[in-house]
Amino acid sequence: MTTEVTILLQLFLTFWLSVNNSLQFSDRMFTVDREYRDFFPNPDCDSTICPNICHRYDANCDETNEDTTYPCPNCYCREKKRNFVGKVNDGGRCVSDLDLVKDSMPKEDVLISSSSSSSSSSHYMFVDSDLVLTQTWESSKGYLWNYTPDHHFMNMNRLICLAVGPENKAMVFPCKLSDTKQQWYLDTKGFLFNNETGAPMYIHNDLSVTHSKGKDSDNFRFKKGRPRQVEYKGCYRFNDGSFKRDLDCKNVEKCLTTTKILAPIYEENAKCFINWKTSSYLVDNKPWQYVPKPDNDITISPAENSRGIYIKIPITSYRNWTGTVLKLQVKCSSKTTSEEHCVLIKFLGSFERYTPSSNPIINPRPDSNDTKKSKHSYPYKISTIVLSVLIFIILVSIVVYFAIQSHMCKKLTRQRHHQNASAEIPFCAETDGEPEM
Repeated sequence: MTTEVTILLQLFLTFWLSVNNSLQFSDRMFTVDREYRDFFPNPDCDSTICPNICHRYDANCDETNEDTTYPCPNCYCREKKRNFVGKVNDGGRCVSDLDLVKDSMPKEDVLISSSSSSSSSSHYMFVDSDLVLTQTWESSKGYLWNYTPDHHFMNMNRLICLAVGPENKAMVFPCKLSDTKQQWYLDTKGFLFNNETGAPMYIHNDLSVTHSKGKDSDNFRFKKGRPRQVEYKGCYRFNDGSFKRDLDCKNVEKCLTTTKILAPIYEENAKCFINWKTSSYLVDNKPWQYVPKPDNDITISPAENSRGIYIKIPITSYRNWTGTVLKLQVKCSSKTTSEEHCVLIKFLGSFERYTPSSNPIINPRPDSNDTKKSKHSYPYKISTIVLSVLIFIILVSIVVYFAIQSHMCKKLTRQRHHQNASAEIPFCAETDGEPEM
């Protein structure tokens, strides 16, 4: 067999072993306890050895363990990456809250800044925890804004919009698609103006809005260039401005079963409901999976005399979802418009392996017992196997080609030798040793 064939076989063997190991690693099932920092048993431990491999998952070993012979039985997600998310190709990783739903803080968010004529430092338009528009020099999500395709500036603290308020003061209000006082444009230098009166009105350092532009340093503008207009696709906010809520019902007396969501974003879309068909969840080291059936005990209702809706999760539902991260999709609509965003809830605790009859929502092991596999779950296995088969076919074809060529070359060489011919044989490598007689 030629050297080329040997090399090809070695390469194929190496490739196949790596694919096989990858599939075995990704199929490895382990439990994940959901806490402030998620933790899970070290998957590489056996009865005598427990190597420190937690870094593979962006996690650390249990710092409190003092057993030197068995040093790393559990892996704990790191402080800044405290949520474990299963992945289809490598077992999973610990990620930050933002990485659970990256669109909740879009990378296109912008700063609105100004420089006072009496100061060389910039300050930023900011929405504080009391929903008051003010100015700040500090870094916070309250000074990040999303510029929407409808010309609204939506603040990322509470998903409320910049508007011309009473007495021509810049303020923030719940977003309204039809409100021209919330529609903002940019001049050639990037300064904001509202055109509700038919003539440009600019925002000054004191947050007044007037037709007089004055000095450039006295007006608010974008910090860097012109922003992209991007539709917000992240999660709704809770009443504290966060987009993720940790719920703990281990102590039933202190269990928070009703919480407020700042939905809808646009006032017109007043009718809201849970869209279970597009809702998904995390359990153990599995990737996001669609919810197999609705949990109709979880309900929403409009908040009275204030913006938002209330979501009620009874203790029975909490027990079903304990140890999971639930991404509810809430759809709000009107006769002409609609919006749909997620509500992200982590149910602290360990997922219990109930029998299907006692947990009617989630089967005890969704990866093995659920016959209706999530379309999030295993497409990578099919593609990996197909790719392996194709590469195998290609490599076998090459091996067969070289084998046939080698055989033909030897045959032609013997014929040439008998004929005492000296001409070279095309496409045949030189042979070592004497030809066979």
